[in-house]
Amino acid sequence: MVDLDHNIFLDAGISVGTDWHKEIQLNIEQSEWFIPFVSSHYLSSEYIVRQELLVAGRLLKQKKMRGILPINLAYDGDLPEAVKKVLGQLQWIKWRRSEDTLGVAKNLASRLPPSNLLVKGMRPFSLTDGSIFENLGRAEQVVRFTSLLKQAANRLILLHGISDCGKSSLVKAGVVPKMPHR
Repeated sequence: MVDLDHNIFLDAGISVGTDWHKEIQLNIEQSEWFIPFVSSHYLSSEYIVRQELLVAGRLLKQKKMRGILPINLAYDGDLPEAVKKVLGQLQWIKWRRSEDTLGVAKNLASRLPPSNLLVKGMRPFSLTDGSIFENLGRAEQVVRFTSLLKQAANRLILLHGISDCGKSSLVKAGVVPKMPHR
């Protein structure tokens, strides 16, 4: 699963016939961030606690993972001791009702850095990709187009090119970040 240029692994999407334990372990070991959705059901699963959460905690301690972002799904009980060792000192996001959904999503998005993918397929680069876009050899085009815009203050400028040549990326990630804000 890919969202906002981040690869997201959900264990619910494991293909039939796959060794699910190996698949989960491999994805946890390759993850930069681990987001446990802590509920009474989550904590009652010895597999989840021992084979997922404690593994993520070990990887975080070894600096092989950037962080753990726990989400409390309406859980008000005491944490088991093993869970406290991993999550006890971390700030949690509380997700109690559907009205909390947007706040939870914004909170998570604010913690996760933008993706560093240089190849975006059919999607254009965006304003947040400005620094990445600069390193792709398009700096001269950005300077020329920005200069043209400044010279033609009240005139129409047509940016023309074949489909998928990078017009939207040039404007969104290259030109817009260079323009003075009005």
